[in-house]
Amino acid sequence: MFQDVAQLSGNVLQGTTITIDDGNGVGNLVVAQDVSVGDDLTVADTLTVEGLSTFNGDAIFNSITTLAQSSELHLLGPIYDANDDLGNNEQVLVSDGLGNVTWQNFQGSGLEFQSAWNADTNTPDLQNYPLIPGNTGKYWVVSVAGSTPLTTSGGGTITDWQPGDWAIISEDDAGNVFWDKIDNSSVDGAGTQNHIAMWTSAKTLGNAAPVSMIQDPDLAIQTLTFTGGNKVVFDTAIELQQEVFDSLGNAGTTNDILVSGSGSQLSYVNLADITVGGAEVVEADVKNVSGGALVKGDPVYISGSVSTSGVLEVELADASRLK
Repeated sequence: MFQDVAQLSGNVLQGTTITIDDGNGVGNLVVAQDVSVGDDLTVADTLTVEGLSTFNGDAIFNSITTLAQSSELHLLGPIYDANDDLGNNEQVLVSDGLGNVTWQNFQGSGLEFQSAWNADTNTPDLQNYPLIPGNTGKYWVVSVAGSTPLTTSGGGTITDWQPGDWAIISEDDAGNVFWDKIDNSSVDGAGTQNHIAMWTSAKTLGNAAPVSMIQDPDLAIQTLTFTGGNKVVFDTAIELQQEVFDSLGNAGTTNDILVSGSGSQLSYVNLADITVGGAEVVEADVKNVSGGALVKGDPVYISGSVSTSGVLEVELADASRLK
């Protein structure tokens, strides 16, 4: 054993450096029990530890380090990753394709509620809250509506905040950290049974006051009632695909038409039962019952007579009855 500046004093080897070398660059140190290193330990080749090793300073392994199956590794201090970065709050070590491990963000549930947020006064102050990976998943619930701008993905801002919305810190695959919004604002309002709902404001529902719908015992029938006005206006076409009932609840039959009465109610009347006063002009579409198409200028044959009441009775006739 060749000594540099270390000197043996009783059971203590005093000095700074011990070199074990047989003169040819070969030397071994065998320790039967524990080895305690107070500061740095550098091993150029193989180090085999069978007992307890305590490192009070830094331990740097520049080559392969293998822990036997029965070995235990206790990490009692701060840990740095392959990028020499120290882990932050709620991060885990994640390996890449080369086997290197780096600190990555992780939350047990993915979300962490912080507090209520007044989006009108920006209380607490979210505009200056750090947008860092360690804060990903933290969110605040809007308690008061407001337009406080928070920076979102791509450099834009979110300004529409309603009670119940979440202001949440998000992170994309590229590592960009930004504000995001989960729209949880609810629709408010109250309605009345059997009344159709109507938007009374941007986020409020109420009754469409003059309109109600009643479910008849016969499930195939719905009664739609308009009240509070003297007319209903349709500004678009109406397509009637099912039976149409008159004011008396009757469905029309062949050649029936709806005729208004004195109370402006409509009832079905058959064409054969219609009489026209002599001083009246009647305009109506004419159907050619013979099957040929009518064009403008074709003659139409009509036969009729004046009844005892002086009213002209009109009915369709064919050419054989022409006089």
